[in-house]
Amino acid sequence: MQDNGIIKTTTENERALIACILTKPSIMEQLDDITSKDFLNYDCERCYAIIETLFERGEQIDIVSISTVDTTLSVFLVELLAGYTGLEHGYYAKTVKQRSVLRRLGEIGSE
Repeated sequence: MQDNGIIKTTTENERALIACILTKPSIMEQLDDITSKDFLNYDCERCYAIIETLFERGEQIDIVSISTVDTTLSVFLVELLAGYTGLEHGYYAKTVKQRSVLRRLGEIGSE
């Protein structure tokens, strides 16, 4: 069972990384080791999966593009951007990946 504090911190880092990408989509070029499966929070996972697809297609990454694919993410994205601006993506990307690896190791250990 995961500690609620760890889950909260993980979700905050995931949300911050998505906000960083939305404010500066060009950072996707530096996030080749991050996948949607690295996200614990479902909304963040779904949002990142859409961002990955948009990036691979060379399409614009923004709230409108993401919301066009999944309208249920509209409110999530607006709230997310309202809370995060001018963030350092490298720190959040590293943290998201580390937490993902730890979750996977925990799952393997509990089998």
